Amino acid sequence: MDVTERTNTLKINLLPQEVYNRIAAGEVVERPASVLKELIENSLDAGASSIEISIAGAGQKEICVSDDGEGMGKPDLLLAFERHATSKVQAVEDLKVIQTLGFRGEALSAIASVSRIEASSRLQSSLSGHRLRLHGGKIVDVEEMGTSVGTSITVKELFFNTPARKKFLKSRNVESGHLLNVFKRFALSYPGIRLSLTLEGKKVYRLPPEPLKDRIVAVFSDEMAKHLLPVELQFGKIGLSGYVGSPDLSRRTRGDQYLYVNQRWVQNRPISHAIISSYSHLLEQKKFPFYALFLDIPHEEVDVNVHPAKSEVKFRRESELYQLTHDAVTAALRNAGVDAFPSMPLSGDEKVNETTGEISPKQSGAYLPRGSSGYPQHPSQRFADQGEKASGEAYQLVFGSKDGATTISQAEEVSAISNSDAQRTQVYQFHQRFIVTEIKGGIAIIDQHAAHERVLYEKALKALSGDQLPSQRLLFPIIIKLDAENALILQNMQDDLQKLGVEVREFGERSFALEALPAGIRKGSDDSFIMELLDELNERGIKHSPGHEQVAAAFACRAAIKFGQSLSLEEMNSLIDQLFASKFPFSCPHGRPTLLQLTLGELNRRFGRV
Repeated sequence: MDVTERTNTLKINLLPQEVYNRIAAGEVVERPASVLKELIENSLDAGASSIEISIAGAGQKEICVSDDGEGMGKPDLLLAFERHATSKVQAVEDLKVIQTLGFRGEALSAIASVSRIEASSRLQSSLSGHRLRLHGGKIVDVEEMGTSVGTSITVKELFFNTPARKKFLKSRNVESGHLLNVFKRFALSYPGIRLSLTLEGKKVYRLPPEPLKDRIVAVFSDEMAKHLLPVELQFGKIGLSGYVGSPDLSRRTRGDQYLYVNQRWVQNRPISHAIISSYSHLLEQKKFPFYALFLDIPHEEVDVNVHPAKSEVKFRRESELYQLTHDAVTAALRNAGVDAFPSMPLSGDEKVNETTGEISPKQSGAYLPRGSSGYPQHPSQRFADQGEKASGEAYQLVFGSKDGATTISQAEEVSAISNSDAQRTQVYQFHQRFIVTEIKGGIAIIDQHAAHERVLYEKALKALSGDQLPSQRLLFPIIIKLDAENALILQNMQDDLQKLGVEVREFGERSFALEALPAGIRKGSDDSFIMELLDELNERGIKHSPGHEQVAAAFACRAAIKFGQSLSLEEMNSLIDQLFASKFPFSCPHGRPTLLQLTLGELNRRFGRV
């Protein structure tokens, strides 16, 4: 083939509008949450004071956003769904000082190309409005109709004509979680606007116009009110305001961190780092603070075009903003009297005697009393009702069969530890973290949390398969109010939790009544177990539709004894027995070792006796 023939076979075609609209939709409409974001932004840009949102089928079936904004006449309604049609930019210079949330004119066109849309709108000056229907971006009909002032857009059957895109969507629970996150971001950013959200026919949020602090509490929980610390800083034309959480409000995930630039939710690593670094020495490892902070900055100082969704921004003077943010958050913590170097927190089971400084167990009257206290009399109740004792190859491998190291029948109750068992070898706890005991050929150092985690994990797996764990009812149910996403997670987990000895029931809008906990669980506040369990699922990215193994691992991690908890001799021996009665005693469910062995030979070498 000569050059002329090869050249004639090459073809470059202009894409049809239908094709490039769908390609553009891939950038703008990633999932149902993307649609919700764009529709809410349009309502806000239209000057709405009230926005109602309804979602069905996790957004794939229907998303409806209605507002009382300025509305549109028929010509604008028809033009709104054309590509690159916008009311916010007239010239290139306008891009430098954009103050609206949307401005490219791509969103509605892209959404329309992959869905069926019904839009109605009416201007304040008109007696009637118009309704427009589109299928796959093509106008089906437009008609005059009576409607309220403002705009209502309903997006149905998202991705109906792009089945390949549907395959990449996650489960309904996951997609609902993304939708809720979008709602929360706008709810915090615009506390002066009335917002309501109906999810799958259930009213999830009814938010009146209110101050920011009240809005934060309404979106999350009443418990947050006492942990919010105000932040306020003005430096020239730059302002920083909002709230950060006290260290007590920290979580194991970064999900509850909200940064806004000129009221737009954004992500910016340097500024986020400045906030988190202000908590240096205040938070436990792998814990993150809550914050909802608003940075007001001249529009020419920030570039919002870094990301297609405008969620990432760049600043002209980033290092300066970093220092200002760090100083403002540090000042807020200092003004609240937060100690920069707190002592290690005690577990929920303990309190300090102010006279002697000794640590003693904390009693709680929330449980039904047994005898004179709210807890079982026997100190080994934390490990009771397991019905297993150490036996088998793993136990013999570590402990051998020395005098006093007897093999005990699994039929015996753990709580009935005999004196000879307790005295079989010396067992010590040090730093309220580790158990040290003599073993065949050396010593073993056992991680008390990891060991108990392994025991509870295997019990939880059995419980989820039908062998329900015993529960301990609370004297008075505890009402827990959650944000919408955690409420959805807890709602979906109720059956599994009941098998694990945790009884919760729905108690109104995003509220639950905690009525029972697994026998032996002891916490500083009884609802903290539920919150920590939800945190664990969030941290590991398995909050939606977790399997039995994942639920069991999260349960075990949060129910197990913690570092800082004192154990009696009987409790330590009981834990060792149960650990070596488990199928895999040498690691916790997350793969960390439960014990380390230090051989006699190693000790001899360390002391130069070899």
